Amino acid sequence: MDRVLPAFGLSLILLAGIEAASAHVLLERTTTSGFVLPQAAMTMSCTVSNTGEVTLEFQSGDIGSASTRTVQFTKTEVEKAITEAAQGNVVKEEPQMIDAGAITYTAYQRQADGSTKEIPLWQTKDLAFHNDAPSAERLKNLLDFLCGH
Repeated sequence: MDRVLPAFGLSLILLAGIEAASAHVLLERTTTSGFVLPQAAMTMSCTVSNTGEVTLEFQSGDIGSASTRTVQFTKTEVEKAITEAAQGNVVKEEPQMIDAGAITYTAYQRQADGSTKEIPLWQTKDLAFHNDAPSAERLKNLLDFLCGH
């Protein structure tokens, strides 16, 4: 019995390590303040991993905060939507305001060789654009829901 339990424990550790190594970001939303006085500058980011972890980070000068929570979503449907968005075209829009900051939405697609392809979904204000694939807006809406609108 003593020999079985240590081996079993080692198997669990190895499996946990494999799962942690395979975790990767699927979606990201970043908010920047643009060109403002230093005391008003801030950056917020929110990432959603394939394992359901949502990580929020905030930075304003030397003040920062971060939190992580786990959510449930249909990973295969999200990955399917990312694949569809990868086929879309990025359509540039007229700038709404120059130097006013932006909210940028990005998807990440794992490639067969292990690399990651960045897929632009949406950006507001400066250098505004949107991805014309129907799934791009659905992914944007998911990020707004998971990250707080």
